[in-house]
Amino acid sequence: MLRGRVRPRLVAAMVAGLMIAAPSATALEQSRASSDADLGGMIAGLFGGRGGGSGGGGGSGASTTQQVASRLSAPDPLQTITGQTAGAATTTDPSGIPVPSGNVSGWNQVFSDNFSTNVPLGGFSGCAVASTLAKSDCSGLPAAVSAKWFAYPDGWSDTEGNGMYEPSQVLSIQNNQLDFYIHENSSGEPLVSAPVPKIPGAGAGGGIVHGAFMVRFRADLLPGYKTAWLLWPDAYDDGKANWPADGEIDFPEGDLNGNIGAFMHWQGATSGSEQDAYATSDGYEQWQTALIEWTSSEVKFVLNGQLIGTSTQHIPDTAMHWVLQTETATDGSAPAAGSAGHVDIAWVAVYQPAL
Repeated sequence: MLRGRVRPRLVAAMVAGLMIAAPSATALEQSRASSDADLGGMIAGLFGGRGGGSGGGGGSGASTTQQVASRLSAPDPLQTITGQTAGAATTTDPSGIPVPSGNVSGWNQVFSDNFSTNVPLGGFSGCAVASTLAKSDCSGLPAAVSAKWFAYPDGWSDTEGNGMYEPSQVLSIQNNQLDFYIHENSSGEPLVSAPVPKIPGAGAGGGIVHGAFMVRFRADLLPGYKTAWLLWPDAYDDGKANWPADGEIDFPEGDLNGNIGAFMHWQGATSGSEQDAYATSDGYEQWQTALIEWTSSEVKFVLNGQLIGTSTQHIPDTAMHWVLQTETATDGSAPAAGSAGHVDIAWVAVYQPAL
């Protein structure tokens, strides 16, 4: 269930004997490094082909990009939702678009949250891993929020190791938003967080096989920080498989002061560079609505109603859980001293294919 680079001894002490284990630093560093390299290459030539991930150049076939223009594909119901025009912000809908409610053609809504229960800074405390995601708990949360959310516990290092997951000092719910207060502690260490939704009917690791994952978000333009909001395989954390063989799906991913990208690491991959990668010219400062639509035949990435990419080969087919991982940048740069700001989520919604 738990993704993110963490100190091995700390993880061993916390999750020994449990069904859930943290992935290795090596796997995560390979994933983030290959994603960052590809995103940098794509931004230089938007929609001009795959990026410059390691191991994928020279016609080796290690990575492909399948760009699909939105005008060539009729919008599906979920894509239409993400393309709504924002109205005036209200106290209950700060982004100007309300959380979607109910089923749509081909999809059943199984989870949503527009963060109507306030949680002060410090409320996401006492987060502890249990044998399943559903049983994992942040003891400082109200019951209504604890039933829906977990977060990586205080004290775990992020992917790059420059920051620390510290939900008790980062996360709060106020003004109908999940707020990440990105800042440094008194020792100058950047504090970040990775909340995880508890999807009803999910497996022990919190994952489902195929689904649609929608999020409305914005962020301050903070150099040295990024989102890597992703679907991560349960099997890896159960110790039954190794990354990258089970794949990975990342969107939105990018530096907060840069552009938003999307990545799909292949099912059956043998290296982190075996992935499809897609770029956009959109940044984080304005409200955005992102959608991952994952079925047995394709993975679609949609931003504000525009289809930015579709992958139709090497589709991951194992249970994955959704992690809203917000962390320090993985390109080797560290945040500037004293840098602070906010990442805000207005709402999230999850769907499963209708049977």
